[in-house]
Amino acid sequence: MKQQIKKFNTYEIETIINSLECDDAVLTTLHTLESDLAVLLHLQSQKNYSEAVKYLAKGLPQREAIWWGFLCSEVIEKDRDDTTTQEALAVIEAWVKAPSESKRRRAGKLGEALEFFTPTSWTATAVFWSGGSITPEGRPEVEAGAQMCGEAIANAIIIAANKLSDDIPQNFECFLKQGLHIAMGGNGKI
Repeated sequence: MKQQIKKFNTYEIETIINSLECDDAVLTTLHTLESDLAVLLHLQSQKNYSEAVKYLAKGLPQREAIWWGFLCSEVIEKDRDDTTTQEALAVIEAWVKAPSESKRRRAGKLGEALEFFTPTSWTATAVFWSGGSITPEGRPEVEAGAQMCGEAIANAIIIAANKLSDDIPQNFECFLKQGLHIAMGGNGKI
């Protein structure tokens, strides 16, 4: 499949497409499309927004996907009066700018503390699942599965799109435009 999205893992595209929850006819069509961008645009045109988010989140490099999740989380929760959420947003942003093991582990603890109900919780969890062991320190190391980070980011963005406003399709379109901007080398601040 031809690459048109600047930052997209086309080597895993078959695995990513096969992980989507689409009916067989849609999956068959996706496998026949000529480029990674054509797949994304087809999912959007069919208003299969959640699957479009999953596709892009899993195809982006982890740092870019997490930045996308951060931007979507921040829109929803930047003014939330909760110190754990605000700390998680700060740790996520700091990790994207300068990844470190201590920030990764702190993000994991904050994501867990937020109990996986919010975009920020899932984005913090994505940071934790981005690399390194996911077991407690001092225990035998276990790496996160290859698609876990992308799944967490997709969860964050889907939750954010459903919470932003009553116009959920418009929310998804806006977030997907932002994600594509990042995937093409931009900063997502559009």
